[in-house]
Amino acid sequence: MKALILLALIAVPCFAQLITTAEPAPPTAAELAAESIIEAINSEIDHRVKVHKIAFDTLWKNTREGATTEAILLKFGTKATLVLQFASENIDHIDRCAKLVGKTRADFIPDADCIPPRELVFHADGSVTLKP
Repeated sequence: MKALILLALIAVPCFAQLITTAEPAPPTAAELAAESIIEAINSEIDHRVKVHKIAFDTLWKNTREGATTEAILLKFGTKATLVLQFASENIDHIDRCAKLVGKTRADFIPDADCIPPRELVFHADGSVTLKP
């Protein structure tokens, strides 16, 4: 009986060593690099989304007295088209970055915050007004 107990005490640790799982291998240099790039893309998306939300809300949802959409577009003057082109390009950039991480622009910004709630009229001089 003592021999059996002694054998069990010796065998159990040996058996346990056989069934323990191996530690996962540390990430390779390529895996770390790829992860770093994805983190940078996610940071870019976060930044671009913040820029879009500030610009969209300031132009279309501004609650400051006198800061109507019409007044803001007038203040932009002949640069209004460039400002709105930047906003459109920013949305496209967010969409392209989102695809790199398996998502879409809508995962970050809803459609309602991408489409102007009123129709815009672009003029040859670069100014923009709202359609009456």
